[in-house]
Amino acid sequence: MPTQIHDYHVLCETLDFLCIDVLSGRDIRSIMGDLRSGKHYWNEQIFKTWARDSAFRLLYLFLIGDFESDVRDSNRAYNAALFVVSHCGIFEHRTRKMVREAYEERFDVSAKQLRELDKWAFHPPVSNYSEDDGTTESEDLSFDFDYDYYSDRS
Repeated sequence: MPTQIHDYHVLCETLDFLCIDVLSGRDIRSIMGDLRSGKHYWNEQIFKTWARDSAFRLLYLFLIGDFESDVRDSNRAYNAALFVVSHCGIFEHRTRKMVREAYEERFDVSAKQLRELDKWAFHPPVSNYSEDDGTTESEDLSFDFDYDYYSDRS
């Protein structure tokens, strides 16, 4: 999907209209638990799938979900958004960007929270496409991320 928050509003509203239970009864606390509990899977790919599904639930909750109290749940929402934004080894730049935008749209974000979120820049994938000759270059321009640095695994 494109990285426009409006497109995700349309998607989430459509899912809601079709009575698809995206949250499965989860609230912000249980979604945050889901994000963290996936780290205990022995298979990293299963963990990433679990975490990415939870990130979409979080996005859905931010966009059209109900909170008991926006004021009381805003700290939990911030911690969940920060978890997604700060784990670039798990979540792609598009997911991290959309979760942050949805969070900022839904909640009043303090200057301190913004500074913390700003520490995690969004870097889209590097394209190997050369416009000069219309071909792709053969060299690998992938990022070298230290996964353990970006995760809070113990």
